[in-house]
Amino acid sequence: MPIPPANPLRKRLFAVVLSFICITLPGIAYAGTHWVSPTGTVAWSSCTGSTPLSGTSACSLTTANSNAAAGDIVNFRAGTYTGTIQPSHSGSSASNRITFQAYSGETVTFSNGSPDVELSGNSYVSIKGFVFSDTKTPIQAVRIESGANHNELANNTISNSAGGSQGALLYLQGALNENWVTHNWIHDNTFTVTGAAGGGTGCTDGSGDTIIIGQYISGNTTEADNYNTFDNNVVAHGPHAAFSNYGMYNVIRNNVFHNEPWSPGCTSGQNSSTYSSSNPNYTAYNGMFGHRDIQISEDYNREATYVLLEGNRFGYAGVNQNNDGADDFSLAAPQNIVRYNFLYASMNPGLMFKYNWNSGLSGGGHGGTYNRVYNNTFYQNGYGYPWAWPTSKGGGCTLSYCPWTQTAISIYNAGGGPSGSGLGNVLKNNIFYQSSGYTNFGTDIQDKAGHNGWSEISWTLNNWCSGPQTGGNTDANGNTGCSNSGDPKFTNPDLSNPASTTLPDLSLQSSSGAIDGGTYLTTATNAGTNSTTLTVADALYFQDGTWGSDLAKTSAGLGGTMQADWVAIGTVSNVVQISSITYGTYNSPAGTITLASPMTWSDGAHIWLYKKSDGSQVLYGSAPDYGASEYNGSTGGAVAPPTGLAAVVN
Repeated sequence: MPIPPANPLRKRLFAVVLSFICITLPGIAYAGTHWVSPTGTVAWSSCTGSTPLSGTSACSLTTANSNAAAGDIVNFRAGTYTGTIQPSHSGSSASNRITFQAYSGETVTFSNGSPDVELSGNSYVSIKGFVFSDTKTPIQAVRIESGANHNELANNTISNSAGGSQGALLYLQGALNENWVTHNWIHDNTFTVTGAAGGGTGCTDGSGDTIIIGQYISGNTTEADNYNTFDNNVVAHGPHAAFSNYGMYNVIRNNVFHNEPWSPGCTSGQNSSTYSSSNPNYTAYNGMFGHRDIQISEDYNREATYVLLEGNRFGYAGVNQNNDGADDFSLAAPQNIVRYNFLYASMNPGLMFKYNWNSGLSGGGHGGTYNRVYNNTFYQNGYGYPWAWPTSKGGGCTLSYCPWTQTAISIYNAGGGPSGSGLGNVLKNNIFYQSSGYTNFGTDIQDKAGHNGWSEISWTLNNWCSGPQTGGNTDANGNTGCSNSGDPKFTNPDLSNPASTTLPDLSLQSSSGAIDGGTYLTTATNAGTNSTTLTVADALYFQDGTWGSDLAKTSAGLGGTMQADWVAIGTVSNVVQISSITYGTYNSPAGTITLASPMTWSDGAHIWLYKKSDGSQVLYGSAPDYGASEYNGSTGGAVAPPTGLAAVVN
């Protein structure tokens, strides 16, 4: 049968439809490489191609903002820009993003934009390799807000040298209009604030936080800036805190935080700015103030926030002139996983369980309760600031803004019951060594009144301590918290450089008694034969890979390492990855773990963590080690977080 001739009308209709597709889907039709310079003048169609363009032959920032669409890669040439990166469009998927990046090998600086980056409602936009260097106040560099999701901020250097009265270098925030920001991936950046940090009265306590995910706003009934990942960044200094989080299911991994005294502060401060010679940097610190490294908050009556804090270095939190919060980590939210972190050289506690159930800023939060804190290393917390409290212990400060208990862990509200900050918290397999609290009072855990705080924690099992604890180390349920004590033999506990991303090196030497001294985390409550359904007494020790940004997951293929935990069941060699987890309630933590492959175990089998969220093995030998660095049988051990962190222009 002969083929009929083509229908002219059909051909014309096809051409019209094709033209319509090209017009309405510019990310598909016109995706390509474009070039921008500080003096660019040409049209969007003229600054494209694989050949690098510069000067007036490139496009302007304004042109790029207006035209960049899904699939476009926009290379910025060297120089200083004063506008705002603010694309009008969005990408369409992880593989079809809009990418704004500094051209390879060139320094591209943005200065004093309002802000430097504004992603408001944008999705699938990547910002890479820039220098954002500001002197303006209030502090404001990058804003990701109003429903912006699946965006990437990577390999940038972000700083403000003016300090300022309020603001942040990075906002991830939908709280103002409840258009929540989710699945954003912030990685391999450096954030630095210097200069005088002023608050409402010129003091750092009234100022902003350097990084903010979410926000507390009076009257909001929720906070859902969730599923964001912040990893492999360096954060130096914060007027109020270097990092503050209000969202759920966020992942904070493998970062370095330090907030040593750096700001001259204000004349109305009450706390002394003269530091003791026990701190190796005291002469440089005199006259300066800092504040806490990080706070995880809950003020919306949520029974859990499910934030993973893993592999971070929290160090050198400094004294504030009108506040007692010089802690490396203030944990003011329930049901989070805190594991394999290093907390050292804070002038007050390394970790504070802050607020309590039905407490918090507005009286409606649930405070730092029911958390799982295991395999962390605490070293030399509470040093560098003169011992100030209480007068009954020989101190001289009776004011509310005196520093907190200067020890490894402190309790905000005394008591192990509903009125206490230790409610439901579990401490297991941690190292507490050489805290000032132990040096002065013989205990590594205290409340603000100066009491031994072990009995105010619900569960403390199998930790390594500085030495025998004065007054005992029994928790609220009668368990013995310290199973060993003494020198854990760290590789290089050098505290002389707050800016170091590798020191102190608190990995264990081969002769350390802390090796293989850890215990299991939970137990199976069912038997399984070639089964994928594992019920456990406590599921909150583990995560199933669904937390954090989709972009940061190994499965996204963008270089991220986020994945589900692996567990060992019954024996340390019977290992399998987790597929999913169903958690129990805050006061009944039994849950169900679905395994990725069928396994066999007996009822009551011990369960350990075998690999953490970045795929690193944390179980060698016959048992886990105490602390945050698992010795792997070779020199140096397995040290977390990764070394050599740096923001590079790519």
